[in-house]
Amino acid sequence: MERLSRSIEKRRCPRSTVSLPIEYRRADEAHPWGGLIENISEMGLRVLSAQSIAIGAELNIAVLFVDGYELTQFTVLARVVWKNLRFGEDWSGYAYGVDFVHISRNDQRKLQQLLENHRSMEGSFEAAYPEHGPEIDFPGPLEVLQ
Repeated sequence: MERLSRSIEKRRCPRSTVSLPIEYRRADEAHPWGGLIENISEMGLRVLSAQSIAIGAELNIAVLFVDGYELTQFTVLARVVWKNLRFGEDWSGYAYGVDFVHISRNDQRKLQQLLENHRSMEGSFEAAYPEHGPEIDFPGPLEVLQ
C-alpha cells in the first residue's frame, strides 16, 4: 500500500527532509543564532530553534551544507509564517515555517543543486531498501503516562 504522504502533495514545491545547520540573524539584530533545518523546498524551510521568534519576523539565514569535499552555504532573506512549540526528551524549543523573501541567483543555483542531490540520494536509498520508504511511520500519538 502506498503511503498517503507519497500520493498527495498539496504544496507548490515539494519538501525534502534534511538535517542541516543554519545560522540566522533577525533583521534588527547583529547577534547570530543557530538552528537546524527539518525540511527544505525551493520556497522555504522548516526550522528548529531554541529562540522564540515572532510570526512575521524577517531573518537573514545562512544554510550550511557539504558540496563534494567542501563546506559551503547559501543565504536567503526569509519571513516566519508559522510557529509551534516543540518538546522532546532532551530538547525543547520551537519549530518555524519560513518562506523565502529574497535569494540571489547564485544562491538559488546552490539551493537547486542541493535539492537535486538530496532527491537523487533519496531515490538511491528507496531503490536499495524499498521496504523502508522515504519516511518512518510512527504508531500514532504517544500516550501521556499518569
